Amino acid sequence: PMKEALALSYTEMGLLATGFFAGYMVFAVLTSLAAARLGARLVLLFSLLFAGLALAATGLAQGFEMALAARTVTGAATAGAYVQAMSLPASWFTLRRRGMAAGAQTGGTGLGFVATGFLIPLVLSSQGEAAWRYAWAYLGAAVVLIALGAGIWVRNHPQDKGLSPFGPPDPAVSTPPARPRLGAVYTSPILWQISLVYLLYGFTNIVVMTFFIAYVTREAGMDQGAAGGAWAVLGAMVTFSGLAWGAVSDRLGRAPGMALSLFFLGLAPFLLTAS
Repeated sequence: PMKEALALSYTEMGLLATGFFAGYMVFAVLTSLAAARLGARLVLLFSLLFAGLALAATGLAQGFEMALAARTVTGAATAGAYVQAMSLPASWFTLRRRGMAAGAQTGGTGLGFVATGFLIPLVLSSQGEAAWRYAWAYLGAAVVLIALGAGIWVRNHPQDKGLSPFGPPDPAVSTPPARPRLGAVYTSPILWQISLVYLLYGFTNIVVMTFFIAYVTREAGMDQGAAGGAWAVLGAMVTFSGLAWGAVSDRLGRAPGMALSLFFLGLAPFLLTAS
């Protein structure tokens, strides 16, 4: 509906996604540097607030340029929220439970898919020609509420609440590892190997996520309600699989768990094109 209301092409819709991820890429680094000084909680809180405002601003767009600016700011703010949220289990969980913790976080993403899969088609079908604007506003309001919840409940370390990290104790080490210099981090070969894997993951997976609804409505002939239901099913599977793969990671190790999950992810497009 947004595409049609603003008379955007699929190229321009793709550029909106590009703006989002360009903002995300830059601020994933900058907000992480800020979190090293200020703490993840503070960066998470303000990033969520800015993300909520930018989501609502997307609904006010009168053309491509304003929509692109709003989506770029949304991506920048999302980086500060998502990256810092994913870093918190390192403090709150011991080594042998961090896979489960990361899986639970991924499950939270799936619950968001389920909620939007049902609620957004409902908004689009009940608010008239401006329904897509209301949808962005409601998403923004939801993220602001989540920001307030994060400000109330999230803490940087379990010691802030008089607690210990959850899970079996980590093996004792005679000399704790020194905090690496920033230059040493960015010259680490393993960092660039993982970054290459994540680049390929994003290059393929994000295309599917960006154009999923367009594909099932335009190519598969689904209406908005059915497409939202398909999105919700996807979210339900994310919720279940995040917990499952987290447990696999804790048992087999991070590298084998990642390799297995990416292997099955690689099979998925073949099933989609065969359907």
